[in-house]
Amino acid sequence: MRASAPALAILAAATVALATPAAQAKDPTIAIVDLQRVLQSVDDAKAAKKKLQGVLTKTQEALNVKQTDLKRLKDEYDSQSMLMTAEKKRAMEQKLQKGLVELQTFMMENQRSLAEAEAKETGKILQKIQGIVKVMAEKRGWSLVLVNAGSNVLYAAPKLDVTNEVIRAFDSRK
Repeated sequence: MRASAPALAILAAATVALATPAAQAKDPTIAIVDLQRVLQSVDDAKAAKKKLQGVLTKTQEALNVKQTDLKRLKDEYDSQSMLMTAEKKRAMEQKLQKGLVELQTFMMENQRSLAEAEAKETGKILQKIQGIVKVMAEKRGWSLVLVNAGSNVLYAAPKLDVTNEVIRAFDSRK
């Protein structure tokens, strides 16, 4: 079965029309968001970071006090151990060991607590970002929004990157 000349002409014209820059200039249905940059740039993330930094500072101060107390006890032990009875020496060593264990426990618990607080704050912000991106995608007709997380996207045309728009929409939502 042979195609008619008019059908071939229409097919050729359609192919040329679709290959022209005007046809390719249509708004993309794919968008890329640099999530790390959004998390570093939005006002909520900056406030959360400041809040967590305050908690970290207080924790560090408490840790410094505990370390100073333990060091003072160790110095006392070092300077007096030669004059101590075996029983007093053993008691002081147990006290030092207990202090060291308490210090390590304090450090681990606070690291865990800080990590949980950071994850909680980040989770809240990510939920808000996801909602904003969803609204933007629906309004602009994006059918797919990808996260550009370093090596996940090998190449994306710069016009697909909507990170700055997401940041502006996030910070202006209040």
